[in-house]
Amino acid sequence: MATVIDAAVTRLRGTHGRLVYVGAGASGRIAVQDGVELWPTLAVDRARALLAQSGGSVKVAACLNTGLSLSEVDGRLRLAQGRLAGIID
Repeated sequence: MATVIDAAVTRLRGTHGRLVYVGAGASGRIAVQDGVELWPTLAVDRARALLAQSGGSVKVAACLNTGLSLSEVDGRLRLAQGRLAGIID
């Protein structure tokens, strides 16, 4: 484990390393929640971190592009779907 951690630190301190968060379901949401803190908290370049949630790439992209949380994106998507279906004004 120490060897893997040392290799990751070396790459992340350099200019070519990337950090990839991947998950499905709840673990995917946690990965995204944790990952979006990299930019404002640690000043990590957005191009160096990839956040992926199984079945949720559109939602993840919406979070990254708007700064909204997953629950806010979900709420806005449900509202838009309801409006399109004529259920909500």
